[in-house]
Amino acid sequence: MADRLAQLSLPPAEYAALRKRQQVAMVPDLTPVDEIRFDNLTRVNPQAAQALTNSYFEAVEMIKTDPAKSYEIMGGAVKQSGEQFSKSAAYLRWQDKAANQKFFSGELMQFMKDSVPILLEAGVIRKAPADLNATFDASFIK
Repeated sequence: MADRLAQLSLPPAEYAALRKRQQVAMVPDLTPVDEIRFDNLTRVNPQAAQALTNSYFEAVEMIKTDPAKSYEIMGGAVKQSGEQFSKSAAYLRWQDKAANQKFFSGELMQFMKDSVPILLEAGVIRKAPADLNATFDASFIK
């Protein structure tokens, strides 16, 4: 996994240029995470996007096969013990590759079709996308 993550590294000059282009919100975004998005990464470095996706699925597999070790690692990232993190993780559903493939092969499209009128009415979007298939790229989970 480390070799895949190493592919994500940028030379210092490229990293500095990227940081200059980033915009930082003054107020933290406290919305729950329910997706991982690679908008620019897929165009700039599809190999890095694929490596990150593969690493995610490896991590999900590790959660299944060695939950105690997984929770220790993830808990350490948020200053919790493995036991504390496991209690929080009880509310999570980790979606493996097969579940993601199933979701992107049909369930997502129906969800998007159902949600467009609600998003329009709520003012979240101003106009419905002409082609819902163009709003996502599932190639990294095949």
